[in-house]
Amino acid sequence: MPILKLKQMNKAKYIGESINQLCGVDIYENKRTQDLVDIRSMACFILHKDLKMTLYDVRDHFNFFGKTMTHCTIHHNVKLFAEVRKRKTHLEAIRDKIMQTVDPKYSLLKRIEEINDKSKIEQINNCVSHYE
Repeated sequence: MPILKLKQMNKAKYIGESINQLCGVDIYENKRTQDLVDIRSMACFILHKDLKMTLYDVRDHFNFFGKTMTHCTIHHNVKLFAEVRKRKTHLEAIRDKIMQTVDPKYSLLKRIEEINDKSKIEQINNCVSHYE
């Protein structure tokens, strides 16, 4: 197994454990309560969109821990999180907390997104361009 994929799987395991601990559920449990479905959609979103895992890798991760899923189910859950994050804003806060520990650049990017001042955005672009 390539080293990059192994690191990704270790992060995926950490994310799953963190979600279970912070939400007080087991995302790998074969149940479909509304809360569990919503939390699982957040997990799928983090793994696929934030961690850049393929739908098949996310499926394999869940299957490894005992939750039977297909890549189509993962895709549906990723799309579902767009609605869930509006309805349950605390899940977006949990996602932010987890991602800040997994990816140090995440919190910086979140802060940049909040900037509305064009001159500040230009300064950031100049700094980034300087280091490329």
